[in-house]
Amino acid sequence: MSFINWTNQELTNINVIDKQHIEITTLINDVYESNARKKKKVQLDFTKKLIEKLREHFETEEQFMKDYSDSGFYSHMLEHQRLLSKVILKDRKLRESNAELDEEFFQSMRKWFYNHLDFKDSKLARHLSSKGVK
Repeated sequence: MSFINWTNQELTNINVIDKQHIEITTLINDVYESNARKKKKVQLDFTKKLIEKLREHFETEEQFMKDYSDSGFYSHMLEHQRLLSKVILKDRKLRESNAELDEEFFQSMRKWFYNHLDFKDSKLARHLSSKGVK
């Protein structure tokens, strides 16, 4: 069973954003699964890919916000920075020690993901749709 279940309710109807959200969901699920199976090397590979995908995705959204003058740019960008910093810090701790990702980390990731979709990305998607972006 997946840790984060992707459904059509999470769609923003902005194609590139939806594609990236699905990829991020898959990677979070992969990190969760590798953690549950105690496969640290595999987990490190997935956390590295997750960081890369988060960077790509956040850059995509932030470029859209700049290009289409979204009024929520700064608060949205700050949320991106906070999450990315958190994941990078956890990844660093995993690489430098015998640390593990705990349930609290995964629960906070899930909560952030759904809250961010509901409050930031849905608003951005409505703004982009009003500008003709698909």
